Amino acid sequence: MQAHRHPFWSVTQLQNDLRHATGTRISTETVRGRLHEAGLSSRAPAIRVPLTQQHRRGRLAWAQQHARWTVAEWTPVLFTDVKVLPGNDRSSPESVET
Repeated sequence: MQAHRHPFWSVTQLQNDLRHATGTRISTETVRGRLHEAGLSSRAPAIRVPLTQQHRRGRLAWAQQHARWTVAEWTPVLFTDVKVLPGNDRSSPESVET
């Protein structure tokens, strides 16, 4: 199997590669099981919303405003990775921290 050579392939891609190479059909669950036995894992890729030009401009402006901040200015800043569940607004207490 190509899992070591293509670490970012999905289970379905690995399944199709095996079928094309050997003519053998196996389920995606079998592929996942064999990956697990080999100490590898399979994961679904993160789904990301494409950035609009307005988002890009906003991020660039923020970066430029903060580019020359000192360590003292950054010290009180708390960075978090907060994901908002679909259908919830940012003020919702149902946000999920990861």
